[in-house]
Amino acid sequence: MVQIKATFVTAALGLLTTTLASPAPLFPRQNSTAPSTRVDVWIASTCNGDGLDLPNNTLTAGSCFKFLADGYNIYALPNYNCNFTTYNSNTCAPNSIDTTYQIPEGNETVCAFGGVLDGGTHDERSGLYLCSYSKTLG
Repeated sequence: MVQIKATFVTAALGLLTTTLASPAPLFPRQNSTAPSTRVDVWIASTCNGDGLDLPNNTLTAGSCFKFLADGYNIYALPNYNCNFTTYNSNTCAPNSIDTTYQIPEGNETVCAFGGVLDGGTHDERSGLYLCSYSKTLG
């Protein structure tokens, strides 16, 4: 009986981490050369180390992502100034903007609050990652 419970818990955790590991894109990106960056997803935490960290996911500019977790640690990119806007809807609706996080070029990270504690079942939040090239061509 103990082994069955342990196997079930392990299988459930595996499904949870696979399901919540990365933001689910709602709209396809418009440009196949759009920049993308690393994002660490935090379950039951806002990037402070108290929750479950699912590292090394990818966030691509120009796509609306439905949040499936609580915190998103977004890595800056060299040569790009980016921002990440969160919405109180699943569709990045302009009338539901919550917060915009500035992510200047470099090697820092920014923690964005996802606010989803139920895997996205009832909590409806999304985010849009946008970038502009910061170097002049010459």
